[in-house]
Amino acid sequence: MLKKITALIAAVLIALAAQTAKADVYGSLLKVLAIEDDVVVLVDGMGYTWEWDDSDDLYVGEYYSAVFDDCGTESIFDDEIINLRYEPLF
Repeated sequence: MLKKITALIAAVLIALAAQTAKADVYGSLLKVLAIEDDVVVLVDGMGYTWEWDDSDDLYVGEYYSAVFDDCGTESIFDDEIINLRYEPLF
């Protein structure tokens, strides 16, 4: 009986944790449009532009996988790029 109660409590806690867990990050493919004063301007597939503050080894026309932080809101206009990775497209 104690094992069943423990399992029930564990199941309830897991269900509650799953309801409160939210994906704060998401990915997107970006293309470098321009580099201006060490700030990289990128565009996504929907035409939204983004900025990245490190232009080392980034070149106009290259594609990058980006990881975004949604900053806990539903609007994309406050989202931030937290990581870029070069994507060699053939």
